[in-house]
Amino acid sequence: MPEYKCNNKDCIRYDKIVSKNSITKIVNGELVDSALKCPICSKDRELIIKDGMTTMMHGGPNVCKK
Repeated sequence: MPEYKCNNKDCIRYDKIVSKNSITKIVNGELVDSALKCPICSKDRELIIKDGMTTMMHGGPNVCKK
């Protein structure tokens, strides 16, 4: 399960690591992570990359149409 950390110093969840199920979609050719935004401050959180996690996706221009 991915882990995220809020880097907004004004947020009450600043620097706390949370595990969250997420769904990653491709929107307009960009990867969009459903759990990236902090639910408290709405800023993007840092995704903590662990060994074995997928960090790249490859495909042609029609990958969004499948």
